[in-house]
Amino acid sequence: MTSPGWTFDEACNPDLHAQLRLLSEWLRSELAAPEWKAILVTERLVLDRYSQVRVSADAVWTPDTYAERFSRLMRAGYLEIRLETLGILDSNLVTSIIVPGPPLGAPRTVVILRGLPRWVCEIPGWSLEMYLLISRSA
Repeated sequence: MTSPGWTFDEACNPDLHAQLRLLSEWLRSELAAPEWKAILVTERLVLDRYSQVRVSADAVWTPDTYAERFSRLMRAGYLEIRLETLGILDSNLVTSIIVPGPPLGAPRTVVILRGLPRWVCEIPGWSLEMYLLISRSA
């Protein structure tokens, strides 16, 4: 099922790579998506259009390094998990995993795939350079 800003995976697939493929296909079919080389995953990251958000490099993962955690989240009994698109940074599509509320013992977890904020769509190439800084840990 889709709408202009979101879609969801009715199969509730716990495979992060499969979810990211669905998200990528949906973004390319519904929006004039720029090209990206790879995908980065964060948790609970929300952008601010009026200031730069800083996130530690330790809180940014590749799909391979986050896949096991995603699978655990899918089995934990949450009603939903949102996989939100944030934009492009250094040729990477940046996504954020949002888990609203505590696990409630749901037998299946729905994955909601969300497009990016409307204001990011208006930025050439969906560039997050002015809005997101991934800082290296000391």
